[in-house]
Amino acid sequence: MAALSAVVFTLSWWLGLYLLARDPRKPVLVLAAIGLTSFALAVALDDVHFADPSSWEALRYFARHLDDARLLVIARTSSSREA
Repeated sequence: MAALSAVVFTLSWWLGLYLLARDPRKPVLVLAAIGLTSFALAVALDDVHFADPSSWEALRYFARHLDDARLLVIARTSSSREA
């Protein structure tokens, strides 16, 4: 199932960007591109305990403005601090 999800994610993202690059003046292509890329949007955060204030602000912006989008946020932190 994970392999199928990866394929769907990749195809949605690629097709959305392709449509946007094809002719950004056509509203139908722009709407289709936005739909496809928002379907496939994922954010991976690593070591969030080291995040600076601007990174947290960007995450807050996405949380406030993309409430209708399918957004996957993966955050990872470690228990030990590496030097």
